[in-house]
Order: sequence, then structure tokens, then C-alpha cells
Amino acid sequence: MLENKISLLRKEKNISQEELARVLNTSRQAISKWERGEAYPDIEKLKDLATFFNVSIDYILDYDIESNSVSFFIKRLEDAIEKNSFDVSIDEIKMIISKNNNDFNLHVKVVNYLGSFITQNKEYIDLIIYFSTKALNIFVPNNSNNVTLNDIHKAIASCLLLKDDCEGAMEYINEHNITGCDLELAECAYKLGDYNKSTYLLSDIFLKSIAEIINGNSIQIRLLFKTNKLDEAYDLINWSINFINSIDKKDDLFQEIIYHLIFCRTCYEKYKGLDYQKSLKFLLDNYDKYIIDQKTNDSDSIKFYYNKKVTITVLTDSFEKDILYLKDSLIYKDAKELYDLVFGGK
Repeated sequence: MLENKISLLRKEKNISQEELARVLNTSRQAISKWERGEAYPDIEKLKDLATFFNVSIDYILDYDIESNSVSFFIKRLEDAIEKNSFDVSIDEIKMIISKNNNDFNLHVKVVNYLGSFITQNKEYIDLIIYFSTKALNIFVPNNSNNVTLNDIHKAIASCLLLKDDCEGAMEYINEHNITGCDLELAECAYKLGDYNKSTYLLSDIFLKSIAEIINGNSIQIRLLFKTNKLDEAYDLINWSINFINSIDKKDDLFQEIIYHLIFCRTCYEKYKGLDYQKSLKFLLDNYDKYIIDQKTNDSDSIKFYYNKKVTITVLTDSFEKDILYLKDSLIYKDAKELYDLVFGGK
């Protein structure tokens, strides 16, 4: 390790920490910290050390052929992230990158490594911006980390926000048309005092999150019906209906999916021999409101506040396909009868 090499070289030369400190124009305390591994010399001091001891910087850093390879270094970074331990010094990073300036994956791993410890040391923010900018210049589309240009731009925008440069962050996001930064933009708007825009963006995020939950539940309900896990499907149907009904000011945003969920609930109640007349009445009474009106407008989407839209996976147009999907399930016969009753001739 670095600390061991400095101590070993000093002792081989038979000089004290005070003498080495004078040579390097630094303090004895600094030398002591280097030798205990509590701090690391910067790149200029590493050069001075190498010159004074007549060795290479690689030797001081204790790199052999294997450990000096990019793959080995990346593994060290990954291990440090996993252990949540800042084991790789900034100077080591700079040294390896200086020898591998065009290695995109290395730059990405360094950014990930520094990002993992950014809450511990805000000084890493500028380094992340620096290495991210370098990564942009050597970007490889089909890289092993599946990193996109948008990912790199987003890292830079997040760093600008951490520096409280809200105007710079917003300008950067808009300039590069970065996706997935709604939360960052909302925070910027809030810090800049534009509360209306912040509310606008947060409402959009909230409704998108709800749509994702409902989309996932809708797919899961179909799978549970298909695999005859009917009680689980019924519980999820009721949970989804109650969840949607609990949303304030939803203004019938989810009326189409509610109709579909109640249709699924009616199928279950009919199959189980329960009283399904109340659910059936809802389907018959609200057909014109929930189906005809939706088809007249946007049957493949739900309108957000501020005229935003989000696609809902299970649509009224797909009722017939859903019935066919359930052909081999226990609930198929009852679902088909209900479909004919509610949609037959309409």
C-alpha cells in the first residue's frame, strides 16, 4: 500500500520524517499521516517523492502489472462502493485516468465511485462534473455499463443542483433536453421561488407514479386470473379501487381503469356465487359515461392535470382480448357471460 511504501523508502534512505518533510516542503505531521494511511500526497508531492527516492510513481503507489490494469482498478472501485469505504484515493484515480484517458467505462466507474461518497465530501462534486464532462467527450454508445448520454448529462445536472446552482442546473437540463429530471427541476423551481412551477412538476410526478402503480396492478390482476389465483386477484382489485378513490381531486382521471377493475371484481363475485348485482348495475349504468365518453376522447390515455397524459396499460378497448386471454382459466365462463351481457350489441 502507499503508506507502507513511503515508510519503507524513508527508512531505507535512513532519514526521519522531519528531514523528508523539509525536502518536500511540507510538515512532519503530513508525512506522519501519509505513513499511517490517514491522508495521501497530492500528485505534485507524489512526483517529488518519486524524484527524491529515484523510483517511479507506480512503485510508490504499489502497482504491479496486474493491479495497474484498468479492469483490476475498476474492480477496486466496485469493491470500495460495495464496502462503503473510500479505499481508492483521488490521486490514484487521477494517475490511472491519466494513463487511460480514452477509456469511457473507467470514467463512468470513477463517477459512480465518487457519487457514492458525495454526501461525505462535497468537494467530490466538481470532480464528478469534471470526469462526467470527459466521459461525454469519449462516449461509447454500446458500452458495458449501459450508460446513455442522458445518464451522464443527468449526473452533471444533479451536481449543479448540489452546488445550489439552480439556474445553472435548469439551464443545463433544458439545453440538453435531459429526461427523467422532473424532480430536479421541481427542486430548482422551489429554491428559486417559482412555487407554481414546482407544484406543477410535483403534481405531474405524483400522477405518473400513481399510473405506474395502477398499470402494474392491472397486469398482475390479469396474470392472477390466468393462473387461477382468484382470491389474490380479488384482494388486489379491491386495494386498487380503494387506492384510486383515496386520491384527492382526481376528477375522474381514472374512471376508465375503475370501470375495468369493477368488471374484474364482478367476474370474481359471479364465479364465487356472491351477490354481484350491485357491481353489475354499476357496469350497466355507467357504460355510456365510462366507455362511450372515453372512446370519443382519448381511449388510450388518461389526462393529467395541466393537460399531461399517461398511458394506462389495461384499456376498455382490450376487454374482448382480456376475455380471450382467460380462455383456459376457471373464471373464463363467467367472464364471457358478463362480457356478453354488458357489451353485447353495443
